[in-house]
Amino acid sequence: MGPAMRLRLLRGWLGQVAVGLTVAIALTAVLALAIAHGGAPGRPASAPSAQSTVAPAAVVPTDTPGPSTSASPAPTPTPQPPTPAATPSPATPTPATTVAAWQPRQLPSSIGPLMGLTCVDASHCWAVGEDPTGFAPAIAATADGGVTWTVERVPQRPASLQAVFDVSCFSTLRCVAAAATSGGETTSVALTTANGGATWTQRSLPTDGQNGPTRLACVGGSTCSLYGADQPRGANVLDFSTDAGATWTATTAPDAVCTLAQSCRVSGMTFVNAKDGWLAANTCPNPGACTGLIAATSDGGATWRTVDTGDGYINDIWCGPVASSVDCIALGAKALVSHDAGGTWAPRSVPNGLATISCSDPLHCTAAGSRSQAWDQAGLIPQQGVLATTGNGGDSWTTQLLPADTSTWLNRVSCVSASVCMLAGGQQAKVAHAGGPPGTGPQSSALVMTSAGWHNAG
Repeated sequence: MGPAMRLRLLRGWLGQVAVGLTVAIALTAVLALAIAHGGAPGRPASAPSAQSTVAPAAVVPTDTPGPSTSASPAPTPTPQPPTPAATPSPATPTPATTVAAWQPRQLPSSIGPLMGLTCVDASHCWAVGEDPTGFAPAIAATADGGVTWTVERVPQRPASLQAVFDVSCFSTLRCVAAAATSGGETTSVALTTANGGATWTQRSLPTDGQNGPTRLACVGGSTCSLYGADQPRGANVLDFSTDAGATWTATTAPDAVCTLAQSCRVSGMTFVNAKDGWLAANTCPNPGACTGLIAATSDGGATWRTVDTGDGYINDIWCGPVASSVDCIALGAKALVSHDAGGTWAPRSVPNGLATISCSDPLHCTAAGSRSQAWDQAGLIPQQGVLATTGNGGDSWTTQLLPADTSTWLNRVSCVSASVCMLAGGQQAKVAHAGGPPGTGPQSSALVMTSAGWHNAG
């Protein structure tokens, strides 16, 4: 993966909140299926995230799975932000333990670091990113819960693409993805499929909304928002589509509450319907000194109003309907929980390093990310994957750490129930190769979790 891509990820995604953090050298693909969510604190389940945050909310498929064709490569990683002091709260996370409840999943050798992931049910998931070289886009799909994967062809016309940043699916047939060109890794296009990934089509974005958007948040059957930071223009970009990604309209409306000119970047976004949504953002004028912000919209993103600000960065946000209201969880230096559609927020303690969250319902959520770990090898900046789960709506969290002998980034999590989740990211093994010093192994090797521990599938 080229240096321009790493810089883009830091600044465009979590870099905004991870100011002053060093980025790892080689990254690899991670794809994992997490199982373990009874009713107590446990965090698996996918839902509409902001960040396409992240992977969107668990969408119940209405179409029949469509076959997908083989072809290209896939994905990239997410670094971890600094950890400003978090406001203590009554709920404290339980001690960390080694991950042990995962199933091994082999990825094709053409898949590199993964940046985006979405699952529409326990069987059908899509993961996106780059190939092992870091200079070609990749999309992989599974129809059996990750047991086998098919590499799908990414169209290289009219634009020549270098990476796919995020993906969101309305059903087993209809999906939208966000990709970037190789020219400076700045110009973005949307990708759409109506046949489960058998074919993807490039969709152009508005001129004033095609530089910088990398994250997707989709909801319902046709509404999507694509957002990011347009560095040359100094504006936060937000593109909207109401026809499942076929056409897009651009707006700089988020700048009313968070302007790039004042070092404020949007880090996450989530919608519960076509009108009501929330975004998370950070103002980080100095390394390690960030102020988080949460804003809400009730007109589909045309206007935004600030509903909460406070010390500490915010990486992602998830909101979901419950009874006659909406529950929300914002995640970063601490967790912020709201049970009144963002009217009020209560802080909760969480482990540091969490970058993405997915909830299958307002009680069961899983968060993932990475934190720094010490290695005795020059030139290596290792990260240790970290997971946190909750079964009580974010009031308390249980922590799990991935093995410490690999450098791992968990970039996206997607949960479809309280017991079924999948993880995607990148990792570098602590090994030597081709006569090189320790830690100079292949840039990409698929790391997959198993119920008995973990498995390096490279």
